[in-house]
Amino acid sequence: MLDMKTITADGRYRVSTVEFPEHTPWGELFETMVFDTEIDDEVDSRRYATREEAVHGHEAMTQEVTLIEDALRL
Repeated sequence: MLDMKTITADGRYRVSTVEFPEHTPWGELFETMVFDTEIDDEVDSRRYATREEAVHGHEAMTQEVTLIEDALRL
């Protein structure tokens, strides 16, 4: 079971990647979601068919969110 969670540097965003218990109708098994803790809501999500895609997607999403955080501090 895949369950990855990352809190970004300033703590505003939480990136979470989980494995679904069964395939979705479209064949996806994994989902990465980004939550904004300031507004307590989901702000982005992506789904993947393989564990490798999900791990890579989690890392990529974390990097994207970090870039957004950096831009918001300017």
